[in-house]
Amino acid sequence: MSSSRTTQARKRRLSLRWRAGMKYRSTVSTTCALGTWTPHSHPHPTHTPLTSDISNLAHQYQTHHHLPLPLLLVTILQTLYVLDFFINESWYLRTIDIAHDHYGFYLAWGCFCFLPTTYTLQAQYLGSLAPTTPSPSPITLAPVFALGLAGYALFRSVNAQKDVARRTGGRCRIWGAPAVVIRAPYATADGARHESVLLCSGWWGRARHANYVGDLLLSGAMCGLAGTGRVVVWFYAGFMAVLLVHRCVRDERRGREKYGAAWEEYCGRVPWRLVPGVW
Repeated sequence: MSSSRTTQARKRRLSLRWRAGMKYRSTVSTTCALGTWTPHSHPHPTHTPLTSDISNLAHQYQTHHHLPLPLLLVTILQTLYVLDFFINESWYLRTIDIAHDHYGFYLAWGCFCFLPTTYTLQAQYLGSLAPTTPSPSPITLAPVFALGLAGYALFRSVNAQKDVARRTGGRCRIWGAPAVVIRAPYATADGARHESVLLCSGWWGRARHANYVGDLLLSGAMCGLAGTGRVVVWFYAGFMAVLLVHRCVRDERRGREKYGAAWEEYCGRVPWRLVPGVW
């Protein structure tokens, strides 16, 4: 009886989420409109990431007739990340935020408050500096910026490999060779049988969560461009490290529960979680 009531309650919750989604796609709209772009005109710590960065650039130019190179490079990296979201929006619908966490306080408060405030600390700090403040030379900034570009390229490449494997059911080529996949059957709550492919080729043959490495490199580079004048500008990189390591653990638990023996086989073929040789 208790199990039946739990199942019915779950169905009611899913029904409510579905009806809310039909009226207004809350999760995507919140993340898209507030987590990445909202038109504001003055620099303020609660504005969204890209607009906040651009606002701080405008503030520097209007106040000092000067565009600091570190702030410009941070804005370029942030722009890449935001544009990627809009270009690949359909891919985002399959991420853990949408597929498993659903819409609630965690996502709403994060996109309205936490994300716009903390993900832009580098731009806020650089936008507040006077032109006379010593700045790293272009030679010093170049490798840090290159690391950020490499992080973005890795992020896009890793996710593209997984996407093509999913779309083709594993019948594709990765790095010039036929993709190696494990076919993992699973059952949903209604008893229906389905099958997923667990990719063991390309980046996914190096680590089970290779998609998070690019994020870590990109966030680290954005903080590095802000220098070491204030510890707070490194909050973003530290937070991303904690978030993604915790997400690795969550993904592992969900994969083991969902796929069972197929997941164990996958872990045997790809033994490293995030960084080969480390963890």
